[in-house]
Amino acid sequence: TCCSDYTNTCVLHQKPPGLPSAEPAPQPPATPPAQPLQGPPAQPPANPAPNPPGAGGAYVHHYDHANPLRIAVAPQRSNNYFLVIGDWGKAFGPGPCQMAVAEKMKQYITMQKAAGKNLLFIASVGDNFYWSGVTPASWAKQWANVYGA
Repeated sequence: TCCSDYTNTCVLHQKPPGLPSAEPAPQPPATPPAQPLQGPPAQPPANPAPNPPGAGGAYVHHYDHANPLRIAVAPQRSNNYFLVIGDWGKAFGPGPCQMAVAEKMKQYITMQKAAGKNLLFIASVGDNFYWSGVTPASWAKQWANVYGA
């Protein structure tokens, strides 16, 4: 198939022996907090950051600290992992290569779950929706139905 060489690169990687653990290094005992500096209170900058090009109004970031996706982190750091995929899209897709990679990902996630590992998220990078951008229909067809979201 068109994917034979491509999917052979999708190998389940394990940490080679001898590499340091992902666990944080022990920390030295806490030191007493430093005394605050004396002086006038800090003032906000006179000129706030400019709006991004083409924004046409006040800049609004969309970060939501309330964790709307309810990502739960396992207490032991090494039990958490995430996946990153990029340039997975195909015009009017999905195609056979995308389906093959999605199947490899599902196998890997199943194996990690059986080992007690916690998938935090899948990051998507690159240009994945072509010509007309993402729509609810293209999202369903090219992402949710393929990767099982």
